Amino acid sequence: MTLFNLIDERTLSQLTQGAAIRQFFRDAPLVTRGEPSDLVVLIKGLVRISRDDLIVDFVRAPAILAASCVLLQEPSAVTIASVRNSEAAFVDAAKFHALLGSSPQLAERLAAQLSRENHDLLTRMTELVTGDVEERLETLLNRLALRHGVPLNGGRFFALPVRRRDLARMIDASTETVSRTLAEWKRRGWTYSNRSGIWWGGRPSRAARSSERSSAQ
Repeated sequence: MTLFNLIDERTLSQLTQGAAIRQFFRDAPLVTRGEPSDLVVLIKGLVRISRDDLIVDFVRAPAILAASCVLLQEPSAVTIASVRNSEAAFVDAAKFHALLGSSPQLAERLAAQLSRENHDLLTRMTELVTGDVEERLETLLNRLALRHGVPLNGGRFFALPVRRRDLARMIDASTETVSRTLAEWKRRGWTYSNRSGIWWGGRPSRAARSSERSSAQ
């Protein structure tokens, strides 16, 4: 469930009527941290959500972005930038507040969904900065594969244009350490990547890895 799913097609059409439609090339910011923002309806493309050097998440269209800062009438806590060519509608904040004022049920559902998303975000950030690099990288790949991937050859393939330095920024690690870890996991047959995305077969359990080492000795 996302914010986009909470708004029916008729209401969304009313909301975006007359909204400014803008095109964004790769790495162009839709929303900048520390600045106010209108409500952003991502129509096409893929965006990256980041805070300073830490990449928080990737979001595909269709999606509603910057709802928290619009509802709270505060500057954005994150930067949202295009990963590939994207298109978005910018809905005036006053129009969004008027819609919520005329639909208490929608306002209640949006508040509940934002609360869940914020909780999930805090959980993910805790997971991605806790443990050693291998544990954090495993947690990240599991999440990306579950959220964006499709089944393939006993694992999951997610078509995200994510570079190793991006993965490093998502777990607060150096690019060199992430590259070395992925090279070792590729050698073991746990993962591989190409220009289209990343295949993740999963990392065996600690017990299975210990058994493997014992067999090799």
